Amino acid sequence: MRQIAERLLPKAAGTTYFDGEIVNQKLMPLKPPMAGHHIYCSLLNPGAVQLMEEVTLAKNIIMQLDSQGKNQDINTLYVTTQDGHMPHCDHMLLYLTSATWTRSAASHSLGEEVRRAMNDGIHVLLAHEMTGAGGQEARFGCEFGDFFGHPDGATPSELLKRGVYSEIAVPLKGGMWREASMVLLAMALGMSKEQMADIKAGEDVLGLDEANVTRVGHWLKESQMRLFKMSTRSFRMALRANKSTTTAVAVSVSETSASTAEMQDSRIEIVT
Repeated sequence: MRQIAERLLPKAAGTTYFDGEIVNQKLMPLKPPMAGHHIYCSLLNPGAVQLMEEVTLAKNIIMQLDSQGKNQDINTLYVTTQDGHMPHCDHMLLYLTSATWTRSAASHSLGEEVRRAMNDGIHVLLAHEMTGAGGQEARFGCEFGDFFGHPDGATPSELLKRGVYSEIAVPLKGGMWREASMVLLAMALGMSKEQMADIKAGEDVLGLDEANVTRVGHWLKESQMRLFKMSTRSFRMALRANKSTTTAVAVSVSETSASTAEMQDSRIEIVT
């Protein structure tokens, strides 16, 4: 929708934002791996390491290959290609393209590695290179259905029975959609979205400019006043119905300061 709007609007309109668009979400820095590495990329899985290089460049993350992570290192992605390190990884990447299961013996060996990861309780992170424009042919993009019935080779039946695709794969698209795909992949690796309470003073709030932050603040203030009036009316009605009745009404409202974009709690209590 944003892309359509950008083509229709004159250039003088400036930057266009779409409410809730994922490319405008602020991400928290990547935390250190729980074990020795964030992710295992098999050399039997063509393009897996290159995909990790792409996401680190897109999200300004440092990539360390075949070296273990340290507790204090943040925003550093630790990748290993050594299968002996797989038990010490948070994830195993299964990069799904038209070349994943169509290489006979190599694909069979990759399937064995995936089976071993599932046996060891290692999370298998699925990333699917989809068809379309923007370089997808060079990335060997394919339809997801090919993994079930490709004439040159499909997903090993044992992995299908064990539910290797029970989790939705990260969709990887090309062209103008590639940026959103990299955000989704970064989030799958552990870069969570910031909450409004975590936004520091003076920083952009989820892609909103200062004018929109002010509008949000005014809207929350108006909501607070409406809730106050409702609570007062309920209190008076209760008194008229039964003077001996004890009534307590509590309203809790989170309001955003337009100047600091910090969350503040306001609590109104009316008790008789």
